[in-house]
Formats: sequence, structure tokens, C-alpha cells
Amino acid sequence: MPALFAVIGLLSAVHRARRDGVGGFVDVSMYDAMLAMCERAVYQHSYTGDVPTRQGNSHPLLCPFDVVPAADGWVSIAAPGNKHWQQLCAVIGRPELATDERTRDNVSRLVNRDFTMSAVTAWTTTRTKDQIVETLGGKVPVAPVNTVEDIYADPHVRARNMLVEVDHPGVPHPVTIANSPIKFADAPSTHVRRAPLLGEHTDEVLAQFDNATAALQLEETR
Repeated sequence: MPALFAVIGLLSAVHRARRDGVGGFVDVSMYDAMLAMCERAVYQHSYTGDVPTRQGNSHPLLCPFDVVPAADGWVSIAAPGNKHWQQLCAVIGRPELATDERTRDNVSRLVNRDFTMSAVTAWTTTRTKDQIVETLGGKVPVAPVNTVEDIYADPHVRARNMLVEVDHPGVPHPVTIANSPIKFADAPSTHVRRAPLLGEHTDEVLAQFDNATAALQLEETR
């Protein structure tokens, strides 16, 4: 995450430099970046004074919003809104829960989280991940929790060209790595390079320096 924030900052600085002709120093702290991604804990403490603890995969303010067991793994289900909750109740064969005082709205479901989730998992544990996704898809937000094998077999991953093979020194066969998730309509991301070996491009970098002193200083870092 810090690196992603740094890229955003650098792009913003380049844009400002082109617009205003003024450069700048981009300062991104790893601690700051992670704090920015934990904004819920910050505003929750500000509003309520609570000190959030480890939550696992559930959500402290929404229910159901969790990872639940399936017959062959796990799936993620998010139905905190009443519309999605009503649809989920109908699908799992528990339509009465849509109006039950214990589960009729998000606040009630949070208070009775164990009861709510037990009703959901009683249905999910008797079905495979594929069956759950096929049944709930288009009605309730749902997704499988994929293993690495699932990712390799995922048609979406293949269609998006997200797994690519590269040759790497010392390895007798091509190595599969994750491709860039950033796609351009007029420039497909087909050119993928492996990570460089230590010092592999030092000579190439040194050749770019006209200043002999700077080149010598870089050479001393080998």
C-alpha cells in the first residue's frame, strides 16, 4: 500500500509540474499509508470512544458481512441491506427471518449476530462454493474464497491475462507470476519481465551517466 500511495503522489507531482512548472518532494510514510487504510477504526473511536479489537473476517457494523464455510471451502457473503437480506432469506428457505424481530434490520442482526450467521451457515455448509455462487449470483453479493489452484483455473483470470510465464535464470522451466492489473484498451499488457538479479543492470545504469564522479560513486555501491 505505501508504494501505491507513492505512485499516486508521484503522478500528482508530475501533473502539477507540467501544469505549474514547479517540482516537489513527495513524502509517503509506510505508517501513514497503513493508517489511511484503517480509517474505520479512527472515525469509530472518534464517534463512540470504542477501541476496536481484532474482528476477523466479519464487519463490526454490518451483518451478514462475513466469510462463511461451504461444503468444500469458504465463500464471502454481504447482505447487510434489507433488500439483499430479504433475497438471501428467500434463497436459503428462511423467508420468515426477513420480518423476525431478531433479524429484520441490520441493527437487530448485529445484536443477534450468532443467530443470524447460524441461519446462513446452516445453508452454506450443505453446498459447494460453486453452488452457492451460482444460486446467489445476481441476487446477493457473493464470491468464493479461492485457493491458489482455484485462481489458476479461474476463467476470469485467464480472460484478463493475469497469470503469465517468464523465464528465470537458475530455474529449468518458466515461472508463473501475476501480471499487472492495470489494462489499457489501446496497449495490452503483454510485455512482462522477470525481476532482475542483484546487480544485473548495474553496467547499463552506469552507462547512462555522463558525470564520471556520479558513475564512480554508483560503482562503489556494487
